[in-house]
Amino acid sequence: MENKVRSSNFELLRILALLMIILDHIVIHCMNGQLVGSQTILNQPMFFKRMQLLNIAMTFGYIGNNIFILISGYFLISKTDKSNLLKTASKLLSQQGFAATILVLLTASVQIIKKNSISWLLNIDIFNNMAWFVGFYFMIIVIAYLFLNRFLAKLDMNEYLIFLAVLFVFVEMGWTGEMIESIATGLRVLLNGVFLFALGGFIHRFEPLRNIKVYIFFIVLLLSYGLIYISNYNTTNVNIANYIATGSQGVFQQSIATYANYHIGIELISISLFAIFMRLHIGSSKIVNFFGAATFMVYLTHDNTFFYAIWSRLNWIQILVNSPVKFVIAHIGMAILTFIFGVILYSLYLGLSKIIKENARRIFFLQ
Repeated sequence: MENKVRSSNFELLRILALLMIILDHIVIHCMNGQLVGSQTILNQPMFFKRMQLLNIAMTFGYIGNNIFILISGYFLISKTDKSNLLKTASKLLSQQGFAATILVLLTASVQIIKKNSISWLLNIDIFNNMAWFVGFYFMIIVIAYLFLNRFLAKLDMNEYLIFLAVLFVFVEMGWTGEMIESIATGLRVLLNGVFLFALGGFIHRFEPLRNIKVYIFFIVLLLSYGLIYISNYNTTNVNIANYIATGSQGVFQQSIATYANYHIGIELISISLFAIFMRLHIGSSKIVNFFGAATFMVYLTHDNTFFYAIWSRLNWIQILVNSPVKFVIAHIGMAILTFIFGVILYSLYLGLSKIIKENARRIFFLQ
């Protein structure tokens, strides 16, 4: 989307999606480590209800990923100019290179000043391994520009629906999903991304959600989370029953649920949030649009050992045991602070890019 026509409701959705991803990563890379294999007080059956906060948070990252793909499909489905691939690749590489450089220099500086543990010290190899989602997203964009958008443009509404339905079934069904994954690792996730991109395009082109009341999507969202909660509740109760049946020997180990981008509940929640925000009429806000544009840089900068070390300074498990309310506040607060750090780096990136472009013009003019 060009800056002058950016829709702030979708930019607000981008911000929410990125915050959800950060919340999820804090659970995966910090809370899970503090919980698993430890004798913390939380590893007792009496605290299993509080564990549901972590299980719910574990859905956030996958929902956030799906939302980014839906938004891209909604706005890029009509794009067929292959030259845009170069622009996309340039943007991804330049921001990734900047983020990697800053993180390497930052961690080295802190190491020199504080003389702390080097366990979180980053090197330039982070450039190639910053975030799996970058390569995943670029692959979907390549598929879209090379042939998917042209193929979908030829379909009428019924043909488009058939394509979406068949692709969805292939991804969701266990046997076909395992077959797809056996062909190439990650192929099932990739095809789910193609489905979401195409679904975003279908929503834009045919407007199938226009006559559906917005409260329906809230109901779907709540029901989906309700089923996820009940599933986790049942699983934990079975674990407690087995623990008691064996004489309650040793430490009871709480478990954190795992999901996938193509989990049916994740899909329904992602689509519902997209539909809800699509209905928002908030005009165009420069502030919201700027923060929305910064989300890619935030994504790049936060998922590494440097931030894991910062997040781990809090004893998350003890906070959850003492007060679920304080835990939620601390969790959201840490995610917001992490987001702000990424926005600051994005501002520096824009400033540096401007300086480089201006100097390049001067050099070219002199020549």
